[in-house]
Amino acid sequence: MSPDEGVPDAPAEADVVVKPEEVALDELSRTPGLNTNDPSLVITVTFKLTDGITDCSTLVDPTVAAPCFANVRVQYTFHTVTPWPLIPNTALFDRTTAMRTFRAPQP
Repeated sequence: MSPDEGVPDAPAEADVVVKPEEVALDELSRTPGLNTNDPSLVITVTFKLTDGITDCSTLVDPTVAAPCFANVRVQYTFHTVTPWPLIPNTALFDRTTAMRTFRAPQP
């Protein structure tokens, strides 16, 4: 607590670790009709170098010459509320997004 204000200090940026899976799940929870507790919902996160094969180092922060990318993949089986004739009542959604990181991935 800061003695001047009488309110708790905010944690230092380095102390805050947010897992990409939690961020993706939080974002998905804002989607109307999507059940985040559905067992078909799978969130996979990998940290790869530019070649897409080599894992990023957890000891050294990435550089401009050797960037690291967080690849977040979300898979979900959507079920319609009402089945309609001739139209499938399920659809598999499978999306991947790659984002460049500025810090080494935390194990």
